Amino acid sequence: MGDAIRASGLDRSQVFIETKVWISDYGYDETRHAFEKSAAKLGVDYLDALILHQPMPTAFDRTVAAYKGLESLLADGKVRAIGVSNFMTITSNACWPR
Repeated sequence: MGDAIRASGLDRSQVFIETKVWISDYGYDETRHAFEKSAAKLGVDYLDALILHQPMPTAFDRTVAAYKGLESLLADGKVRAIGVSNFMTITSNACWPR
């Protein structure tokens, strides 16, 4: 993808780049490392959006830490927007820790 963006001749500001943090990279430091890996592979200094791929109810603390990692990347100017995907509305809290 990074090669295609560079070959396009478009200025970086004309391309919106979004990627996800996979659950194996959840955790504060792990999420920051996942950003560094993705940015390096794409050959960019910043991402327009970085989101958590899905919740991980069995390790909710890692999900929360990952989101805090996203917040720190946003504060550092490494990403322009953060968010989540595949997080459903909870109709029952049976799957979430109390």
